[in-house]
Amino acid sequence: MYVAAFADNGQFSGVIEKLDYLCDLGFNAIELLPILESMGTDHDWGYSTRNFFALKTTYGSTGDFKQLIDECHKRKIRVIFDAVFNHTSTDCPLEIIDHNYWYYQGKHHPDDSFYWGPEFNYEHYDEQQNLKPAWKYVTDVVRYWISEFHLDGIRFDAAKQMDNYDILRELDNVAHSVRTSQPFYTAAEYVPETPNILKSNGGPVDACWSSSFHGVLINNLTDLSKLELDLMKYVISAPDLVNYLSCHDNERFLFLLGKQGNAFDDDAFIRMRLAMIILITSVGIPFIAQGDEFGEAREWGDKDQNKKKFPMQWDLLNNERNRSLVDTCKKLLLLRKQREDMKEKTANFIYEHHDNRILVYARSQELVIITHFSNEEKKDYEINNFPQNGKWIDWLSNEEYQIDNNTLKTNLKPFDGKILVLQK
Repeated sequence: MYVAAFADNGQFSGVIEKLDYLCDLGFNAIELLPILESMGTDHDWGYSTRNFFALKTTYGSTGDFKQLIDECHKRKIRVIFDAVFNHTSTDCPLEIIDHNYWYYQGKHHPDDSFYWGPEFNYEHYDEQQNLKPAWKYVTDVVRYWISEFHLDGIRFDAAKQMDNYDILRELDNVAHSVRTSQPFYTAAEYVPETPNILKSNGGPVDACWSSSFHGVLINNLTDLSKLELDLMKYVISAPDLVNYLSCHDNERFLFLLGKQGNAFDDDAFIRMRLAMIILITSVGIPFIAQGDEFGEAREWGDKDQNKKKFPMQWDLLNNERNRSLVDTCKKLLLLRKQREDMKEKTANFIYEHHDNRILVYARSQELVIITHFSNEEKKDYEINNFPQNGKWIDWLSNEEYQIDNNTLKTNLKPFDGKILVLQK
């Protein structure tokens, strides 16, 4: 969520006005693009922080922010804080006071093409003060925002550039020590994703963003000359990854689908529906960029994206295909919240056919997802190896199917997606 674009007034108070909408759809967390002071009153995404202990003034007061968090918690919605601890703006007071005390003298990674500003040096040790200045500073920042505002999670931006798991582990420990009576969630941006940053593999954070998920799905939904089955299996089944179709680092998924189809037509929405099904039924954590749920498709462009503000197009909900997409999203989130098998960290691939572009996976013996990556309709198609015989029902369409001999016979529309649940 980019507060400036999500809220009608561009402020925390405006977000509060839309919380019932998010609650009704079934969202249980919001992740705010950086909200700390950067670039004054100009519109920007906030990834070049100037003051780590001050909110961006255009968003409202600290009291407004506290009220937003309280209203979220009333609705059982957690609030995740996007924190930029790799670098700062060039006019950050720390940079002005003493660059070499807080930062690396030059680029921390000279061969890396990515550089967003002065980079914190978490290794520098002040013997007189008996501390690491940058280390002490950011831990104080984390402790302040979590203790004062009762935040529920942190997303660490540019964690790959930080390349210091020790500081990430310390920040995770500090965060959890402040919220001892509440769950707390940490995630890292690391492109491409790496499993060794996850706690489940001995790393410092709970989850890692998956840039692969976006790339694999857009390739398989637009390039019909091949089907990357192994990659599809990876992005569907990988645990503890934050999966997304769109985020601030890439163009809108529906825009890319429409661009490939040369129009934002019904075909693009059909493929978007399939992508949403895969996103929310995958093992990882589904992340939805604001507006994706109802078909936002405006182009970011390749110049000064971080300074652009695209207010939410709420009027799109007056269109039938946009309403259909948001209704699908709502049903999928309900599935994820209601069924215990959606919380398991496994997906079993029970059927695949490369030439017919079909992949079927089971989240349990009673829940099966069918995905069809073709623009050709298939009549009376047989899918074998179903986990159980009996009556199954499609969660999205309520269509009933009888499974005998562990084989389903069904018609598949172009880019179809089905979620079959066993009826007891």
